[in-house]
Amino acid sequence: QLSGNYFEIGPGFGQYLSKAIQFGKFTSFKAIDISDTSVANSNKYLDYLNISDKCRVKKEDFFQYDSNVNLILKCWNMLNNRLRCLRKSGKY
Repeated sequence: QLSGNYFEIGPGFGQYLSKAIQFGKFTSFKAIDISDTSVANSNKYLDYLNISDKCRVKKEDFFQYDSNVNLILKCWNMLNNRLRCLRKSGKY
């Protein structure tokens, strides 16, 4: 079971963040995004699930944070798509 401090960059609409809050054993949660729309959608989703008291997504630059976290989650799909674009065959 993962524990410690949870930090998510670009939570989208908050799916992974909500699962971490509901089922993880983390002591604290941080989530940031550069998109106003994503911040609003994430927070609405957390409100809908009645877990917004645990974390509020903020619009911030992730370079402001230190490395005092145990898990950093970055949207894999975005990273995966960028890697695919770098390869001629589209496969890796």
